[in-house]
Amino acid sequence: MNNDLISREALKKAIKDNGYSHYFEILDIIDNAPTVEPEIKKVPIANITFDEEKLKELTDEIVERIKNGEIVLQDERPHGKWNIEHDWVHCSSCGHEQNYPSNFCSKCGADMRGES
Repeated sequence: MNNDLISREALKKAIKDNGYSHYFEILDIIDNAPTVEPEIKKVPIANITFDEEKLKELTDEIVERIKNGEIVLQDERPHGKWNIEHDWVHCSSCGHEQNYPSNFCSKCGADMRGES
C-alpha cells in the first residue's frame, strides 16, 4: 500500500458509500485526526544538471511535432463546441468523442470554453 494523500471529505464519502457500521464514530475520528505536513525537499538550483544534447533532441522533437500539427500552440488552437448525443459529447472540430465535456478537446486541443 502506498502512502497517497486523500482528503478528509473523500475519505468520509468512501466510508458512507460503502455503508460501514459506526459511521458517525468514524467521521468523528477522521475530523479529529492530526494534520501532517507533507515533506518537501528543496534542491538548490545549482545542483540541477541537464544534458544539453538531450535538451536539443527534445526541443527538435517538439518543433517537429508542432510543424506536423501534432502539437497546437495555444494561440493557434481551433475553437469548437461539444455536440451532445446520448451520453457522449463530440468535438465539432475533429469529431473526437468522450463521455464528459471539458475545456479542451483531448484529441485536437480545440478550445471549448464558453461553448456547450
